[in-house]
Amino acid sequence: MTSEQKRTIRRMRLEGNSYSQIATAVNILEGTIKAFCSRNKIYLPKTVPTQEPFEKGEFCKCCGKDIVQNKNAKLKMFCDDTCRHNWWNKNQDKVKKKAIYKIICKQCGIEFDSYGNKGRKYCSHSCYIKFKEGGNKYDARAVST
Repeated sequence: MTSEQKRTIRRMRLEGNSYSQIATAVNILEGTIKAFCSRNKIYLPKTVPTQEPFEKGEFCKCCGKDIVQNKNAKLKMFCDDTCRHNWWNKNQDKVKKKAIYKIICKQCGIEFDSYGNKGRKYCSHSCYIKFKEGGNKYDARAVST
């Protein structure tokens, strides 16, 4: 089995394809596909066990590409920042959100959620820049009467 076939199998399985669909696509016996997926802990997205199948860090969690690991460093789960951002945005339910704070923007007065940072003051970078340039500032005292 070539490395390209392995990547295709991993990608297709993570997309939810059955063993028979993958076997047809890569022209390999279905039993070989099952054995490969079992050995490498490649599961369908809805049946992923509590233990992460990517603990070895050999392939990207998002796209399935090979990852070059640095010796004596923390194992990488993603091949680059784009994949990391894409995966986290698609899997918000898997993120363990410890603290979400409701904050009112110091510039525009819009309430926003801040994850893990209760000291945040602005809802966006553009509000921060406007505030620093001396633009219209939101005054909470004027609203609360």
